[in-house]
Amino acid sequence: MDITTPKQKVDWKSYKLTSRQAKFVNLLVSDPTMAQGTAYKKIFSTKSDASARSGASNMLRRINVREYKEALEAKA
Repeated sequence: MDITTPKQKVDWKSYKLTSRQAKFVNLLVSDPTMAQGTAYKKIFSTKSDASARSGASNMLRRINVREYKEALEAKA
């Protein structure tokens, strides 16, 4: 199941995430092998690898990814 498809509704507002943050977490959850910087680049179209890694780590600090991932798995 691809959780990044728009057909599946994830209640990301209850986690107080922006839509871009929700997309970022969906990418990380759907493909655990994907690097965080790569996921960040796909959403924000950042050109530099360093800024993508920095942006991803800053975003992950603001998001409780583990709680969000558990909620997604519970809905699956």
